[in-house]
Amino acid sequence: MYSLLRIVFKMKTFVTIASILALQGIGFAQQPSAEYQAKKAKGLAAPSPFTEAADKTRELVYEDDLVIGFKPISFQAPVHVLIIPKRRIPTFNDVVDADSLVLGRMMLAAKRIAAKFGIAESGYRLALNTNENAGQSVFHIHLHLLGGMPLGPMVDQTWRKQNSPLPPQNAQEFNLSSLFENGKISGINREVHVIKPISSGSPKQDSVPYLQLSEKANEGLVWLPVEDFQQGTVTVEMRGKDVFQRSFIGIAFHGANDSTYDAVYCRPFNFFAKDSVRRIHAIQYISHPTYTWKKLREERNGEFEKEIVNPPKPDEWLTLQLVVEKTTVKAFINAATTPSLVIEKLNNRTAGKLGIFVADGSGGDFRKVVVVPSK
Repeated sequence: MYSLLRIVFKMKTFVTIASILALQGIGFAQQPSAEYQAKKAKGLAAPSPFTEAADKTRELVYEDDLVIGFKPISFQAPVHVLIIPKRRIPTFNDVVDADSLVLGRMMLAAKRIAAKFGIAESGYRLALNTNENAGQSVFHIHLHLLGGMPLGPMVDQTWRKQNSPLPPQNAQEFNLSSLFENGKISGINREVHVIKPISSGSPKQDSVPYLQLSEKANEGLVWLPVEDFQQGTVTVEMRGKDVFQRSFIGIAFHGANDSTYDAVYCRPFNFFAKDSVRRIHAIQYISHPTYTWKKLREERNGEFEKEIVNPPKPDEWLTLQLVVEKTTVKAFINAATTPSLVIEKLNNRTAGKLGIFVADGSGGDFRKVVVVPSK
């Protein structure tokens, strides 16, 4: 093995790992099933729809002797370009050494297109899907160039959430229904009930008991048994509803009493609003009693409330995570790596009570809270 590698490097020949293993009689290719072969043959029997689309629409943004870049029919991001080789290669599994030039050209085309659309600095994603589980629906390899907005996680986060590693050793996890049933927490200006869903073969998380806070005028709170939260990460699993002006759910922190606290909360009914003004009111910071949402909107509009990019469905469970530092707070939705809201705190409190929050007229469902204090 080592002698072979030395020969490869001395000859300055680019040889793939697959080729090296093949030379030594080591194979790892999975034999395709008859069903897959039939499906692939059927797909290849017709002309490539990508070539036809490029020819018909002529929405070309790039072309050279080997590859084409064009706009798709359905956009997944503000900038979305498909880059394909002119010579049809069905899947990435069908790539051979002779295709290295065209694959490299596809990458160079992506770089040039990103610069053309002004997203090279802000960032973009390149995705090349292979077969059904990855989402490939056309037997002609194609590179997606996506950008023009924060793109969120690489893949759906369901598996990661179900198989994520254990939380840090200093993490405090609060099972809200258990705390309430044991008399450890209670509602402030809200009725609180424990809801125990009936399992019907649905995902495990959907059968976990949760707290339900009633709808009522003015704000509602449930303080957690946390002595003196200062800085760190707070994550809550919660659910609102898609009813206009009837769902305001979030986290209260640095509380001095039942009327003096900071909070960050979501308005799920604004997540997918057609009105762009409503969408920028999807997540909000407040500092009661002085800085209410109304005062902040009137005097410092757009600074303490923002749109959520790639929001979850408004009536489904979501996670709100706050990263609370000495003077700043960042808010993340679900597994996003980019914060939906970043603010400078509007008071000098650096410690206090911690709890779940609902705003005027709102109820809400809350499952658990995880607190990781800063070291």
